[in-house]
Amino acid sequence: MKTTINTDRKQYLIIRLAIILVFSCFSVLLNAQSNKDSHSLGLSIPEIALLDIEPSGGNSVTMAFPFNGIDAGQSIIQSVDNSDSWINITSIVQATKTRKVTVEMNGDLPDGTFLKVSAKDYSGKGEGTHGQVISQIILSNEPQDLIANIGSCYTGNGIGNGYNLHYSWQQNSIQYNQLKDQTSYVSVIYTLVQNE
Repeated sequence: MKTTINTDRKQYLIIRLAIILVFSCFSVLLNAQSNKDSHSLGLSIPEIALLDIEPSGGNSVTMAFPFNGIDAGQSIIQSVDNSDSWINITSIVQATKTRKVTVEMNGDLPDGTFLKVSAKDYSGKGEGTHGQVISQIILSNEPQDLIANIGSCYTGNGIGNGYNLHYSWQQNSIQYNQLKDQTSYVSVIYTLVQNE
């Protein structure tokens, strides 16, 4: 009988030990499972530099020295101004970089005249770092800075958004003798470029 008790007790201990081991393994398996997982996403914002002149489709500007109301012996009006055009931009810059808008003229003005351009400070419905406008400049065939320190921004689209352009076409008073009856066509080119 003593042998049977020991054998029964051994079997009982083995079964109990087996049950403990099964529950321990099951517990380890449960702990190894998770209600979380993850993966990485690559997120990229591209560099963007877009510029257009508004009004779109009708961005030709015509300027003429008027002669109405001039009496004999008087000079023609010395300047003609136009502020109908706007520059719109969208810009995403590289880290620590900024952009600028340059302007240049292609073509020849009527003799005895020059053309100035300026941009008014940004206004509109956009956001971001819109930069600073530079004072009025006399246009030439060399690029000149018109707006500086542009960061990542957008101006809003259309008239009333961005930078209002002001043209002033003037006669050169010391070259009045060079004024002739003539019509010239010039292109004014604006470029959004990275600052050096």
